[in-house]
Amino acid sequence: MSPTGKFHRIDPEGLPYHPESLQRKPDVGLSELLALDVRVGRVVSVEDNDGARDPAYAISVDFGPAIGLLVTSAKVRNYGVDQLLGRLVVGVINLGSRKIASVLSEFLILGALMPDGTVKLLGFDDAEVVPGMSIG
Repeated sequence: MSPTGKFHRIDPEGLPYHPESLQRKPDVGLSELLALDVRVGRVVSVEDNDGARDPAYAISVDFGPAIGLLVTSAKVRNYGVDQLLGRLVVGVINLGSRKIASVLSEFLILGALMPDGTVKLLGFDDAEVVPGMSIG
């Protein structure tokens, strides 16, 4: 889990997530940043997470031979299943796990919060980037 015991939740009161309205967060030490295990993975399956409070997908991602397959529940319904399958994504894989409806979410998929509250996933289109690579 995160240090506060909670994962990010989109706050309807905070909309829009416009860059001009987002305040800078407090400084953290380099050791805190380096403690995060942020990796590239490839989406291998996408299913509806029907029991989630907000519309979400259960997304399985291959993080390469050292890590393997991890699952997350993500509110990225602005993407179709076909847009997600095979896509390279970025995930934080050492935040612990959390049950979200019937899905044990094992990592946090990263994306940019758009002003309308949707999420644009971080990813790569470079053929040299492969699952398991560390982000630093």
